[in-house]
Amino acid sequence: MLVIGAFLLRVYQLGKQELWIDEALSFYTTTTRVDLDGVLLAEYTPPLYNLLLWRWGGWVGTSEANMRMLSVIFGTLFILAVIWAGATFFNRRVGLWAGAFAAIAPIHIYYSQEARAYALLVLVLMLSSVLLWRALRLQTPASWVMATTTGMLALYTHYFAILALLPTTFMVLIGQHRQHVRQTLVRLGVATLVCALVYTPLLYWHLVRTNHSRAELGWIQSIWEATPPALAIPYTLEVFGLGSQAGFLNNLVKVYPYVTFPSSLRLLGFALLLILGIWVAIPWKDDQLQISFLRDRKIWLWTMLFLPLGTLWLVSFYQPLYTVGRYDLVAFPAYTLLMGLAMAKLQGAGRTGPLLTLCVTMAFSLLVGTKLVQYYQLPPRPPGPWPSARSTAATLLPIVRNGDVVVFTGLRGLQILYYFSREGFVWVGENCENQEMGRRFGCRMFPLETEKTPATGHVSIPLQAVRDDLRIILSALSEPGGTLWIVFNRGSYRGGRLLVPQPDSFLVDELQRMDFHFTPADLKNSKGIFAFTR
Repeated sequence: MLVIGAFLLRVYQLGKQELWIDEALSFYTTTTRVDLDGVLLAEYTPPLYNLLLWRWGGWVGTSEANMRMLSVIFGTLFILAVIWAGATFFNRRVGLWAGAFAAIAPIHIYYSQEARAYALLVLVLMLSSVLLWRALRLQTPASWVMATTTGMLALYTHYFAILALLPTTFMVLIGQHRQHVRQTLVRLGVATLVCALVYTPLLYWHLVRTNHSRAELGWIQSIWEATPPALAIPYTLEVFGLGSQAGFLNNLVKVYPYVTFPSSLRLLGFALLLILGIWVAIPWKDDQLQISFLRDRKIWLWTMLFLPLGTLWLVSFYQPLYTVGRYDLVAFPAYTLLMGLAMAKLQGAGRTGPLLTLCVTMAFSLLVGTKLVQYYQLPPRPPGPWPSARSTAATLLPIVRNGDVVVFTGLRGLQILYYFSREGFVWVGENCENQEMGRRFGCRMFPLETEKTPATGHVSIPLQAVRDDLRIILSALSEPGGTLWIVFNRGSYRGGRLLVPQPDSFLVDELQRMDFHFTPADLKNSKGIFAFTR
């Protein structure tokens, strides 16, 4: 029942929301960069999910729902993995409570409806933990191979997976695993060495072969600067339990910034999570669970939660990496098990346990239910800083003529190109083509270097590089009277003046110097489309 309910919550209105920028990046990576080198260049995450999505899209298609369905499958399997892990680490009651929490957790439902790697990440992290526990118990070659394999899958899903894998080694300190500690450490060392050898080529490519700059991570910097350092980890614990909402930090995910969760309910939810956290931490009534070495298991689980979060938090004072509700997800599997342990312990706390459990369950269901109702009721395109990519594509396609050139600045172009594809226009090389309609016009990103590495976003380039890019772009116009259409990532149009950030402003200045004049494509200029003609 938990698994079926979890699947229904994750598949409900799956294709309603537009693809947002990160999902459009997944589409770009899996449709135009099908070779491994291209996947590694286009993304800042390991290639496993994108390779799976590439194959999945070839089977079922690339509509919004079809692209997200792979994450729905991973998210539903995660509920099974949580139940299995809870029953393995503790007992069946803990497993079922943990599975119930994970099934309705708003943050996990969100990532199960996003065409990105995070649903796969938490799944393989949970599997790697339970399979390592199984290997420590069975001590068979097959069990160690399975544990090592899932560890490698986690490393090839996200670079930060290593933060969650390292604490799993503390399992050897739990009482029941100390019987053959020397033999266990040798096998654990071999498994770690194998993972390291397989992981090294990926690290080499990411750190040595690919050029990086801190400017490309500016969006993480802005999130960290808006996060009070002392509240970063408490915010994570709140988001894991209740999900995010409007006004909560600088959250870039596509839906949560528009969920208006009442502050009174948020305060109640935070208090409830705090009480459950204290309840599971204290040893009182632990004996009611009748679990051997429960103290050791709890210490290990708290380490699984706070070691990744603490590491991200400390590193962020040097290089911001902590993003509440995103990269901190590496600790989410441990959080679900702690919630399951808290509820199981509450249920077994004497005569009043079942009644208290019922009250807590009803309160938590009210909080989460309110959040999910608001989540599902949002329109297909909530109001935000970027216009609808679907409507922008629908505006462009009728007015762009064969031989014109369309230029997209920033990552917004990835979304619009996706909706071009839904209308039958394929981005091939430097052009968008629809052979059935006999349509062909130029499609370029600016700066041009972002066509190879779109994950870098809107990078800053010198004026001479702008001129070089512009010369290449203009050479694609079929005739001197052709139109150059520019879709700006962001900016404003006031009093006949176009105000955009660099290097877009360099681009506009150079075009005006070459006697190009611009007009907005729509009177309200709500979509950021401008036509430049001589």
